[in-house]
Amino acid sequence: MMFGKILLLLVLVTTTYIGAAMAENTYIIHIDKTRMTTNLFHEDNSMQTYQAVIDFINEMSLQKDDADQQEETMPAELLYAYETAISGFSANLSTKLLEILEKVDGFLSATPDQMLQLHTTNSKQFLGLQNGKGLLSASNLTSDAIIGIIDTGIWPEHVSFQDTGMSAAFCWMCNQSPTLARYGDDFGVENVGSVEEGTKFSESNCNKKLIGARAFFKGYEADSGRIKEPKEYRSARDDGGHGTHTASTAAGNLVENANFSGLAKGVAGGMSYTSRIAAYKVCWRFGCSSADTLAAIDQAVKDGVDVLSISMGNGNTPFHSDMLAVGSFGAVKSGVFVSSSAGNSGSFSSYVGNTAPWMMTVGASYTDRTFPAVIKLGNGKVVEGISLYSSNALAKPVPIYYPVRKDRSNDSKNPWDANSIQTKCNQQLLRLTLCRRDHDGRNA
Repeated sequence: MMFGKILLLLVLVTTTYIGAAMAENTYIIHIDKTRMTTNLFHEDNSMQTYQAVIDFINEMSLQKDDADQQEETMPAELLYAYETAISGFSANLSTKLLEILEKVDGFLSATPDQMLQLHTTNSKQFLGLQNGKGLLSASNLTSDAIIGIIDTGIWPEHVSFQDTGMSAAFCWMCNQSPTLARYGDDFGVENVGSVEEGTKFSESNCNKKLIGARAFFKGYEADSGRIKEPKEYRSARDDGGHGTHTASTAAGNLVENANFSGLAKGVAGGMSYTSRIAAYKVCWRFGCSSADTLAAIDQAVKDGVDVLSISMGNGNTPFHSDMLAVGSFGAVKSGVFVSSSAGNSGSFSSYVGNTAPWMMTVGASYTDRTFPAVIKLGNGKVVEGISLYSSNALAKPVPIYYPVRKDRSNDSKNPWDANSIQTKCNQQLLRLTLCRRDHDGRNA
């Protein structure tokens, strides 16, 4: 009986070991090309070089499987070849194939792919900036800088991306006449005169403001499966709004009479509203693959952007395994300025992300603008808060309504169901309704 149990345990351990060796993961591989053997190295073509490496380790794995009489390992698949952000590639590899790759000349490191997470018209005045002066001088505002936005894509029809008043530009991903000489073969630009078309995105969506757009999803689909359309756009079109928001904040064109329900009327514009925008979509429903993000940084540098704006991160990851930090270092070495977000965590010590010294990390601050709302209670006490409610329906006294449970009033462990509260609140017309915030901060 004991022998049978031991045998069963050995079978389970062996099966688990084989399963782990066969399991595939996405890795970002850092390579030193100067140490590679000549039979693998292709001087003028990184894709051929790394495909040769993949073919080599696949062949070595087959030979080992035959010798050990084991089931064939799933072959490695090359996803991206990196040239400017780092020297290396990303690929789907089993543990067994990774062990073979680690013995290849020129191998430096392998970093598992990670899912990064995504982290308002009065900003200029609040920061003390004035058009025509200092950072917003006439020379800076007519510099034709190109800002690469690495995010959830872009909604090209948004009014902030109309090109009224902008000079002719070379749209390196759209069929327009080249007039900016700094774009072209010297920058190694690929797909000149074309656009990466996809779901509801074509070259007609580009103009003198939005001069290019690309989508990267190989790493994401390797980790999370194929993108499900039509729930998501498998293209550079933004289906979440985050990328459109960050792009318009950075370089949105001037929009007259911008307002929110009649409030805060004025001219809205990005901090550098004369700059061009290049959108790189790397974020999807479940996050942003670091393999895709690194590919976007790599491509943006080759495309010739001047600035990279990155509003995502993964906490306080060590620099050597943080692909945002590694890729940004390569971009800065190529002369590209990198601006990144500090993250949404805090307010505690060591909660700021993207702290690599070669990046400019931008954190949110308070604002000097508010929408005050004053309520005078029946006992004469005045309470001041914030509200966008502008109706005069409360011009005369109204009763206060506070929904509570009949069984356990004001029980924080058993909060009202959000839908139930909404229904009850909607029924109390012309009353001041107090709704207690839920414990998870999502419902009020």
